[in-house]
Amino acid sequence: MANISNEIRAFQNAVYGEEVRSSMISAIQKINTVTESCESTVNTFSSNISSATTAANNAASNANTAATNANNAATAANTAKNAANTAASNANAAVTSANNAASNANSAATSANNAEAARVTAENARANAESTRQANESARQSAEQARVSAEATRANSESARDSAESARQTNEITRQGNERQRQNSETLRENAESSRASGFSDMQAAFADMQRTVIPQATESTMGGVIVGDGLSVDNALLSLANTKSKSGTAVASNGAALESVIVYGQSVQDGTPTPDAPVPVDVVSGKNLLPLAAHTVTNKGVTATVDTTGTVTITGTATGGNAALTIPVASDVPLANNVDYTAQRITMSGSLDGTFYIRGIDDDNQSVHHLFNLASVTERTARFTNNAIVQTVYIVVQENTTIDCVLQVQLEAGTTATPYVPYGSIGIVVGDTATPINLQGNTLASLPDGTRDELLVDSAGHCVIEKNIYAITLNGGAQESWTDGASGRRKTLNLVGIAPTIRNVGSNSVVPSIISNRFVSVSAGASYASSIGVSQNTIGTSIYINLRGSEAVSMTDWIDWLAANPVTVYYPLETPQTIDLGYIDPPAIPEDGATVSVSSSITPVIDVSWWENGAAAIASAISKLMDEIKSLKAQIAALATS
Repeated sequence: MANISNEIRAFQNAVYGEEVRSSMISAIQKINTVTESCESTVNTFSSNISSATTAANNAASNANTAATNANNAATAANTAKNAANTAASNANAAVTSANNAASNANSAATSANNAEAARVTAENARANAESTRQANESARQSAEQARVSAEATRANSESARDSAESARQTNEITRQGNERQRQNSETLRENAESSRASGFSDMQAAFADMQRTVIPQATESTMGGVIVGDGLSVDNALLSLANTKSKSGTAVASNGAALESVIVYGQSVQDGTPTPDAPVPVDVVSGKNLLPLAAHTVTNKGVTATVDTTGTVTITGTATGGNAALTIPVASDVPLANNVDYTAQRITMSGSLDGTFYIRGIDDDNQSVHHLFNLASVTERTARFTNNAIVQTVYIVVQENTTIDCVLQVQLEAGTTATPYVPYGSIGIVVGDTATPINLQGNTLASLPDGTRDELLVDSAGHCVIEKNIYAITLNGGAQESWTDGASGRRKTLNLVGIAPTIRNVGSNSVVPSIISNRFVSVSAGASYASSIGVSQNTIGTSIYINLRGSEAVSMTDWIDWLAANPVTVYYPLETPQTIDLGYIDPPAIPEDGATVSVSSSITPVIDVSWWENGAAAIASAISKLMDEIKSLKAQIAALATS
């Protein structure tokens, strides 16, 4: 603390007024110096919180000491002169300054406390942030573990995919090998067939005369090559290849013949001249069975009816608690034309049907479902409708307490004759009364006026292939159709590029119409005829053009609207024929006593049939007949001789 002992001593020793005044001034100056020193210390402590607090306390202590000294000086001064009061008053002022300094120090301490509170809050926030970081780190570690697990799963899946792909590639290699083997086998078969035909070509001439005189000729057939087992004995399975071309669609094979091939030619029939307002449908060779029973299973009161993909119906169970009613839907409604005969039949494959059986639908007179064909008591029935009948279901009722276990087939066809059953969408190679079905897979066999026709070939192995030479397109004004107007507004031309296969170039001077339509008469290319249809060639491709009747132009909008309400079906020749593989069937067999060969389809097609006949049996039969005739002649000669 500041030393004012000299000032006090001077004040005590002062005798004269001037000395007293001087000593007091010196003491007061000293006190003032101390006070200023305290204020400086307080300011210094304010800039540093901890140091300021300590400095303030020291300043307060020094101030108190100064006050005590001042009081002592004041006491001495009061004794001496009134000037001591002034000194005491000044000393009090110094104390007040010291108190202010202490107050400032307290404020600094409060600020320090607030700063500490802020630090504590910040520390709490930091601790919370650290806790959140730790939680996030834990979540990140869990996510990383999940990622690692997912990666392992992906790797396993990839490994499984690789294995599956490897197996697929192996299977594909096996399939390719099998296909090569099949092709090689087919090549060997073809080579063997070629060798067979070539090897026996010399024998054909040698046995030709014998064939013409001894072997009975098949109806309308021309005989081909001959095979003899050892070339010497007719008992060694003498065979001859016969071929029949029949305009009626029926060939006759005999003597236990084996079919070599059947060719079914496309046929198109249009019964009348079409007009835009009175279309005439174009009938082509397609499946004869009009009833598309959907694969379906229905159960009622203990009885179940199941329809498989071939349309065969299996009915089993015992009707309990009342009659069991079973409704089998068709895949799509079947419209029946007015005033046309239709024949329905049910064919029992096994067991027996003890119950009612109906083909049901609606017509214009009765919009509720009713029976169109009642097959409850008969196996087939023919009916004709005049009210736009539509077939919708097959309906079977089994009487209560009746047990049933039967398999049957149902067929609905145009005409008055029930033909052998074929599934919907199939035609049948019919030998005698048995039909072997061929699924056309949605295709038809058509022909055109210029002689172009589709062909279905069935070879001796049962391989069925369609050579498609004709394309059918239905024009309805859809967005895919690009029509253009002729100069008069009465010719509409459709460019087929991008919407249908290219038409074969029929030539600009074609005489025979090369297309047919259900609403327009077909004309030669380039010809002009009201309400007609034809084809034309241009730099872009082939087009179909239609000449409209009347003298006034028809707007394109009206033409598109008319097409939408009156679709036009057109059959035209393909520039590039299409080969459609239908797969294999079991080749039909011809009985020992012979049989007719025909095709069951929507219309009767022209067919070619080739088969191998058992010539040995034919020769033996002919020789037997000759021997009988010789015996008869001998008997007659003997009778004449004795007479």
